[in-house]
Amino acid sequence: MKFSKYYLLASASGIALASGANAADLPIKSPSFAAPPAPASWAGWYVGINGGVITNQTHVTDPHNWTDESYIGEFGTAKATGGAIGGQIGYNWQDDAFVYGLEADIDWVSAKASNNSFNVCPGCTGPGGAGGGQTGVLQSNMEWLSTIRGRAGITVGRTQGTLLYVTGGLALAGIHSNWGLGYNTGAAIGRFNPNSFVSNGVKVGWTAGVGIEHMFASIPNWSFRAEALWIEFANDNVTVPGPSTFNGHVGPFPSQFQNQSVLGRVGVNYRF
Repeated sequence: MKFSKYYLLASASGIALASGANAADLPIKSPSFAAPPAPASWAGWYVGINGGVITNQTHVTDPHNWTDESYIGEFGTAKATGGAIGGQIGYNWQDDAFVYGLEADIDWVSAKASNNSFNVCPGCTGPGGAGGGQTGVLQSNMEWLSTIRGRAGITVGRTQGTLLYVTGGLALAGIHSNWGLGYNTGAAIGRFNPNSFVSNGVKVGWTAGVGIEHMFASIPNWSFRAEALWIEFANDNVTVPGPSTFNGHVGPFPSQFQNQSVLGRVGVNYRF
C-alpha cells in the first residue's frame, strides 16, 4: 500500500512538471494595438463649388460746392444684398501642420440697389422763399466677383483633418453704378439734371478674410469649408464735361464712387 501511494504521488508530480515545462515553451502573445489613422494630406490640386450671400455698398460724393448755390457736398449711398454662386480652383503645399497655397475663384452675383438722398442747399431759394436742395438718385448693380488669393493656415485634430486659415489677395468685380440729381429748387423743381454720372466696367481692389475647411475621414478626397471675405475696391473718379442745360454751370463736374463688399460663403472641394 505504501508503495502504491508513493507511486501515485510520483506520477502526479511528474505530470505537473511536464505540463509546466510545456507551458513554459509556449510563445507569449503581445497585446494588439490598432494602428493610428494616417494624417490627412492637404497638398495638391483641388477644384470646387461655392455659394453664399454678398453685401455691396456703393457711396458717391460730388465734391464741388458752387458759390452761388452753396450745396453742402452732394452724396448718396446704396446698399445691395444678394446671392453669389460659383467655383474655385487651387493648389496647396503642406509642411507638417502648416498648409499654404494659391486659389482663384469666380462668382456670379445678383445684388442690386437704388436709393434717394436729399442734398441740402441752405443758400438756395425754394418755393415760397424756403431753402431748397437736390434729390440724389443712386443705382448700383454688382454682377460678378472674382478673386486671386493666397491662403495660409494650420491643421488641427488627431488626423489633421481640419484646416484653419487666413486669406488675402486681388479682387475684381463687375459693378454698374449711376448717380443723377433731381432738382427741387426754384424754377428747376422736378427737373432732372442731365449731367448724371456713370461708373461701369471692371472694378479692381483687394480682399482679406478667414476660413475653416474640414476633410471627411470616410471620403478623404472631399472637404467642406466656410469663409468670410472683406473686399475694398479702388475709388472710381468720374468727370462729366458739362455744361448744365438749365443752371448755367459750365463744368467740368467731378464725382467719386466707392465700393466695399462683405461676402460669406460655403463650399465643397475635391482633391486630386
